[in-house]
Amino acid sequence: MVSSKDSHAFACWTEHLSPCTDWACPHLPGDREHGRFGWVDPSADWKNGHDGEDRRAPVSTDPKQMEQIAQQVKTALNGADLIGYRQLLDPKVTWGAPDDVTSGCRNRDEVLAWYRRGRAKGVRAVVTETIVRNDKILVGLRVIGNRSAADSGGQSDRWQVLTVYGGRIIDIRGFEDRAFAICRMK
Repeated sequence: MVSSKDSHAFACWTEHLSPCTDWACPHLPGDREHGRFGWVDPSADWKNGHDGEDRRAPVSTDPKQMEQIAQQVKTALNGADLIGYRQLLDPKVTWGAPDDVTSGCRNRDEVLAWYRRGRAKGVRAVVTETIVRNDKILVGLRVIGNRSAADSGGQSDRWQVLTVYGGRIIDIRGFEDRAFAICRMK
């Protein structure tokens, strides 16, 4: 059986030949004004910033710089280089599930601590892909050593959508479904 999010992603790819824009897509169920199922844009609190600064990324981000950042993310994650990854993260980066407006991690130190805990427990990941779209980077990961990987025959695929502003990652959202992650790269 196909889930509504899978059929939504399929409809977007077949009709638009590109990911949906989430807010405007006619294939999304729910209230358009408030987003899919009440989803609030995770970068919205960057609008007024934690420190009062406007941190929303401009729609047109330098593609060359974004590709360089994507490569740096891939290198840091594949090498388990937390020092290198730390340099890419904004001090007030947030990280959570797609619809989590409170975010599980609320700063760079919490994000890095999460990676350290996973590594200590034997969790490993390899970057399988990166895709850049405006101020977003999709990072595909093949994960081993965690419960979902064990339940899936030893490995599982996961995706993260990173939002970049001023050359630093300001938000990370984790996904279990690639098509759904791509749809969130508006």
